[in-house]
Amino acid sequence: MKTQMICTFVILVAFCISDTLAACFNATRGPQWDTRWYLGPDNVGYTPDDLSLTVDNIILRSLYPANCPAPYGCDIVRYKIQWFSGSWSGYYYPGSQDLYHKAGENRRHWWACFNDHTHEFEYCN
Repeated sequence: MKTQMICTFVILVAFCISDTLAACFNATRGPQWDTRWYLGPDNVGYTPDDLSLTVDNIILRSLYPANCPAPYGCDIVRYKIQWFSGSWSGYYYPGSQDLYHKAGENRRHWWACFNDHTHEFEYCN
C-alpha cells in the first residue's frame, strides 16, 4: 500500500511539472452587446446561472481563441468599467464583492456592464 501511494504521488508531481504555466493578458474593449454578461451562459434572465462565474470563460473562448483554447479557456481575474461620465471604476474581482443590485432587477456581477460600457480587464488561461 505504501509503495502504491508513493508511485501515485510521483506521477502527480510529474504531471504538474510538465503542465504549462498560465499566461495573463490585458484587454480594453468597447461595449460588447452580449447579454450573456448579465443573463448568464443560458442567456435567459431570472435563472440560477445569472450569477455564474463561468460566463467569462465561455465568452473569452470565442473572443480570444488563441489565448483561451478549449477545453479550459480563460478567466477574468480583475476588471474595471468606464462609466458614461468618462470616469473609471476601481477594480472589481470576480466572486469577491463584485455584485450589485438595481431596483426591480436581480443581483448581478458588475461585469454585466460590459454589455453597454467600455471596460478593461485582465484574464488568464
